Amino acid sequence: MILKSFAGVVLSLFLFSGIAFASEGEQVHNNVVSILDEGTIIPVESVETISSKNCRKGQKIFFKSKNDIKADGKIVISADTLVKTTVIKAKHRGPWGSSGEIDLVFSEIKAKNGQLIPVVGKLDVKGKKPNFFVKYSLLGVLISGQNVNIKKGLVVDLKVANNIIYSELKENVIKDTAKSKVANKK
Repeated sequence: MILKSFAGVVLSLFLFSGIAFASEGEQVHNNVVSILDEGTIIPVESVETISSKNCRKGQKIFFKSKNDIKADGKIVISADTLVKTTVIKAKHRGPWGSSGEIDLVFSEIKAKNGQLIPVVGKLDVKGKKPNFFVKYSLLGVLISGQNVNIKKGLVVDLKVANNIIYSELKENVIKDTAKSKVANKK
């Protein structure tokens, strides 16, 4: 019983100190909350040209968002926000007409407030399949396939993985009555 009353006193003091602190003219933060819906499309474009000739698994490649993405009329993701993607497969061209291949996976994009937003997106670029006669002939070892490229400006549509609650801190200043009284006396 004593423990409950002690906890009540501590809670009361904590709440009272918060009210007193707010009334002393300090800044109070109010959250403005928006919801970015699951499945929202985020178009991104490649920043540079990437080739299977010099690409490797695990390499980080940059894309950027094309447009502002809004939720409830507020910008959540600004245009030109950099998006980092990872190469999950990189295959160089090879003998018997075997072409190059690049597979990228996207996992997240950073919002204006620094929050990481999970996205779903993948890009698979494959060269053309080798000719039947090249693939199964002995001289095919002398015939190389082609490298593939992801050209600068290639657009990929990402989707928001699940509903995201986005909060943007908005500051409201409570004027200190004591300070305003002092200012009025001068």
